[in-house]
Amino acid sequence: MIASLQVDTRFQLVKVGNIRGETLGDWKNRVWTRLEAVLGHEKKRGGALESIRRMAILTGLVLGVSACKPSGPANDTDTGHIERPKVTQDSGGRVDTATASARTEEAFASEKHFGSLPYKKLPLRYKPKAAPKKPSVLLVVLDAINVKHMSAFGYHRNTTPNLQKLANEGIVFANHISNSSWTRPSFTTILTGLTKKQHGVELRKRDIESEIITVAEHFRMAKYRTAGFTGNPLTRGVWGFEQGYQTYEDTFTMDRAFPPDKWLTERAQDWLATVGDNPFFLKIFFTSTHAPYRPVYSARHFVNQVKEGEVVEYPFREYKEPWDPALQRKTIAAYDDEVRYFDRQLGELRATLKKIGAADKTAIVVTGDHGEMFGQHGCYTHAYHMWEDALRVPMVMYLPWSETDGRMTHELTTHVDILPTLLDLAAIPNSKADQMTGKSMLQTIGDDKVANRTHFSQYNAHGIQRQSVRKGRYKLIHVDRIYEDALERVNQLHEDLPHADPHDLPSLARSLKGEYYEFYDLIDDPSEMKDLSKQMKNKPIYKDLLRALSPEKEETENDNQMSPEMLEALRNAGYIQ
Repeated sequence: MIASLQVDTRFQLVKVGNIRGETLGDWKNRVWTRLEAVLGHEKKRGGALESIRRMAILTGLVLGVSACKPSGPANDTDTGHIERPKVTQDSGGRVDTATASARTEEAFASEKHFGSLPYKKLPLRYKPKAAPKKPSVLLVVLDAINVKHMSAFGYHRNTTPNLQKLANEGIVFANHISNSSWTRPSFTTILTGLTKKQHGVELRKRDIESEIITVAEHFRMAKYRTAGFTGNPLTRGVWGFEQGYQTYEDTFTMDRAFPPDKWLTERAQDWLATVGDNPFFLKIFFTSTHAPYRPVYSARHFVNQVKEGEVVEYPFREYKEPWDPALQRKTIAAYDDEVRYFDRQLGELRATLKKIGAADKTAIVVTGDHGEMFGQHGCYTHAYHMWEDALRVPMVMYLPWSETDGRMTHELTTHVDILPTLLDLAAIPNSKADQMTGKSMLQTIGDDKVANRTHFSQYNAHGIQRQSVRKGRYKLIHVDRIYEDALERVNQLHEDLPHADPHDLPSLARSLKGEYYEFYDLIDDPSEMKDLSKQMKNKPIYKDLLRALSPEKEETENDNQMSPEMLEALRNAGYIQ
């Protein structure tokens, strides 16, 4: 029994009797019950229990006698832990709103994804203290970030100590969802506050229209200094991503796709040294966590500790068979080093703000454009995946004047909410608010209308189209039918990327036969392993989500509709050959 207590610290789960998505507290209760049955009178003498406690310490999990005992009902008066809602349904599948609101469901689904996080609850109807006149704003976006690999969100490796410090003094939005699983549509939504259907930017449409007012343009019209630095080749200024910035540097001006994050930090520091006492809006798009997983030499910490295996720098989108465990461990270690390298830049930026006297009047917002996958459902990277790890991203907000001391909310927020929030921070009127579905995250905490929104994410590129729509605990995924020409494009990849027979890739092979839907309960099934579409297709909640999804479907976009500049950028990013 003792030898079987092997802990997978990445998911905070026990291998024996593993229940994926189980929180640490639930696990301890279950283990204690099993120990009592197995050890019997030996437990009373304390010797066996002490051996188990020491075993747990050696595996990185300290239980202790008091911690290991069943903890009883959760007390969420001042912690981030959410007590499981007592959800009941009628015969039609309708949730009883008297016992479980959409807000409570979203909160519990978030906790099931991450486990308990070390932050206090943010009160409903929270309003921050008034900001100083014309505060500066720093927006930090991280590419392809699996939020489970951030220690600020409970990861066992200390990958994000600087983000942790920021979170300990700010607000953590633990349930933030990207509107897409790849960069162009998601990053455009961050900059414009518009849905993909509104701004249209993906492949066929390459430019942000000049009539659209970006977040940088809002700040510039308010007499702010503005600058943007981006390491992703798909967000070059030539396509309108420079709109509103007085200074904009991208992979064309730096002559390198996915440059080291330090390059962006140094350019931002040089620019900050010139702003003087002027209020500023600064956006930085870091890309270290995007494939290839090839940390710079000075950042190779975790990967050097893993002695066996090799790093798969360019994983394919999905695999029919599981990876060798040694390859998995080594690749994840390299990715974790990339996360840690980004976090170092965040610390450097905060030090610079302090040096120039701007720390006390600069709001800092940290998020990701989309997620990244490491073997869940046999999938890697991001691309066309609609799973949680490809869509959940960090959202941490630091307001030096608000004294929030590490508060957390489980309100479901998305990228359409970022632009309204940034303008709200600076008290800048949003002249286009009537065109946006997003709301300021600081003004809607506890708002029932916002809590009951449906949230849409999508992918539409290279002949592959997928969408997901979610509300409360439920999520509906639609996978459109693909054709042979789309399969051929999957292998038109950069020469350094692995090739595979697309017919051997499960989701692509399935969608070749026709479109299909999947339906998940994110509370009972946070890892999305049990498709309930057959059982739920006639229930009202399924039909509600299907109605919400239908208007968002688009004509499938193909590569032959792309411009030469876009093709070049995709090659530089390693997406095509």
